[in-house]
Amino acid sequence: MSVHKVATSGNTVSSTMSVNTENIHDGLCRQLMIYSASSDTVYDANIIDDKNRTVREFFDITFKINDLTTFPVSGIYTVEVTNSSADELFTAYMGIQEG
Repeated sequence: MSVHKVATSGNTVSSTMSVNTENIHDGLCRQLMIYSASSDTVYDANIIDDKNRTVREFFDITFKINDLTTFPVSGIYTVEVTNSSADELFTAYMGIQEG
């Protein structure tokens, strides 16, 4: 089993950020992590597929999401952060098992 990282980052502006991942070939997301630069930042986050369907939703997160729920992936995904309590850098990581 080979798992590789898909990582992206961006800054929130007016409490919102939206960044795209690289194109992911058919596989399974084994880990999803999103975290803010500051440990006290509160935000909501969504993962949206290339057909504009929300596949994961998180509300009122403080600092970091570390979700180990497995879900199928294929294509380009949008990582969306909304309602952030601070405008700052966010980093997203997906651990993908291809294949």
